[in-house]
Amino acid sequence: MMNARTEIDRQLQALQYSADGHLVVCASDLIGQFWSGSVFLYKDSVCAAKNIEDSLTRAQTEAGLNDVQWISETRLLVASDSGGLEVWDVNTENNSIESTSYIYMHIGSMNSVRLTTDSKAVSAGSDCSVAVWDLESKAPLNNYRGHTDIVWNADCHPLEADLFASCSQDGRVLIWDLREQKPARYLTQQILSPRPSYVVWQPNTSNLVVAAETGALTVYDSRQGKSISHSQKHSRFIHRMEFSPLASNLLASVGDDCAVHVTRVTSQGQQHVFESSEHTDFVRGIAWHPTNSQQFCTCGWDTKVVQHVLPCSGKCTCGWDAKVVQHVLPCSGKCTCGWDAKVVQHVLPCSGKRTCWWYTKVVHPCLDYRCVLFKRLLCV
Repeated sequence: MMNARTEIDRQLQALQYSADGHLVVCASDLIGQFWSGSVFLYKDSVCAAKNIEDSLTRAQTEAGLNDVQWISETRLLVASDSGGLEVWDVNTENNSIESTSYIYMHIGSMNSVRLTTDSKAVSAGSDCSVAVWDLESKAPLNNYRGHTDIVWNADCHPLEADLFASCSQDGRVLIWDLREQKPARYLTQQILSPRPSYVVWQPNTSNLVVAAETGALTVYDSRQGKSISHSQKHSRFIHRMEFSPLASNLLASVGDDCAVHVTRVTSQGQQHVFESSEHTDFVRGIAWHPTNSQQFCTCGWDTKVVQHVLPCSGKCTCGWDAKVVQHVLPCSGKCTCGWDAKVVQHVLPCSGKRTCWWYTKVVHPCLDYRCVLFKRLLCV
């Protein structure tokens, strides 16, 4: 059951971009005698960050919401804390969203839901189980019980449709292969301490990143169960991690320390890339921009959607246009950059010296001084 809703639920739990840039946000009202949830649809993350009330449409649910995934540009998959999986139809032409099915499988809260590569979904629940769903028939296929405590999340392998991983409060990370007679195996023989809080596959590798309740990140080789690298990024429970779909080594993480981190994960180790402390309460959701690997947004219990732009990587060429959107262009070996009258960045060819085209009150990161000249070419 759902109805129109005018107020905003305070606890923002998850958000996700569609392929065309629309942003859906799921929220829960965790204050009071009765918990409820809401689904919000925004034109883009700019609208959500500028004014959380500025949604195209919204709807209320009878239970809190924990996770969301776009099945297509017109359909949503939503995980409910009542244990149900909801399918929503989205119409961006008349700005409407409508719940079309609601199916129960988990006895407790459904904590996460992820899509496989073959029209299925995998969910993790507080009832110690993971469930596999057929999205075409909108029916559950199987319910697997390999854990003995709350399952925080399950993440599907980016290439193998029958392969996924799960982590639990019981201290175990399980690798599931549904092609096997006994589908579950331990990532490590020992119970992990500190206990895992989230797992995610790194694209284009066999690596599995395991977050811990203490804020640590450990990269494992999923085939051998060996630790590759370890770092302490957060100071408290890590609630969610997401790799950029456009840059497979960039990992964003959020948690109960109100911080947002981006880490570059390579075979050589983990490198700090970005950190933000704009949130003032628990951070719960991460969504990478579908067409820009330098941008992502987060949401949390402070009722804010925050946009983040990564710093320039490796070269001294970067900029912002009048809409405060960063564009990063490659540097051609020298410190060459430029801006036109519309505040759009251009890179000029370098003539062997530092050549920059500046506009009023623009500070170039390559230089240590402020240039206040207007449309003048400087050759140093």
